[in-house]
Amino acid sequence: MAEYRVYLVDRDGHFYDVVHPNCADDAEAQRARYPGDEHERN
Repeated sequence: MAEYRVYLVDRDGHFYDVVHPNCADDAEAQRARYPGDEHERN
């Protein structure tokens, strides 16, 4: 199983947290919902 990390970035471009989701593969990780998803990801 791969280890995934999601880095959360504030509006000023500073990293403020990291989330370690439990995903079986790349496809599942890409479909997962993360904090801040209500805003558009670039």
